[in-house]
Amino acid sequence: MLMVHAGVLPQWDLALTLELAHEVEQALRGPNWQTCMAQLSQPTPARWHHGLSRDERLGMIAHTLTRIRFCNPEGGLEFNAKGGPDAALPGYLPWFDVPGRRTAELTVVFGHWAALGLLLRDNLCALDSGCVWGKQLSAITLNAEPSKRTLTQVACSITSGSLPG
Repeated sequence: MLMVHAGVLPQWDLALTLELAHEVEQALRGPNWQTCMAQLSQPTPARWHHGLSRDERLGMIAHTLTRIRFCNPEGGLEFNAKGGPDAALPGYLPWFDVPGRRTAELTVVFGHWAALGLLLRDNLCALDSGCVWGKQLSAITLNAEPSKRTLTQVACSITSGSLPG
């Protein structure tokens, strides 16, 4: 299983995803972590490739792992579309539906996409069910056997002034 904040590029397999996440972790733990944080807030290239500069690479990794929703089969990212899967721009798909996704054999557990809502498939657990918007908070007891997973949900309430940003 792979647990990630938002998702992974379909072109990344488990080993590469872990390697790339470690690369960002090391940069953030290093002596220049403040510079790294500032660089991570900069715009990222629209497409992953191995020729990216160090700063572009770190930004692309961090943005992908924490913000990805839509991409195209060639690895092009689209960070501006909001909403559910029907909000994808032409040629873009939810990252987990791209044909040939290299993590398809794993169960990927992720959140970050309240508009998607709870989505459970044998190899996919999208757990952001909109608690921040007054919907539900979801948790799942993970098991390699999908039929043995247990979903728990509790209602969330929001009060005036409690929404972020």
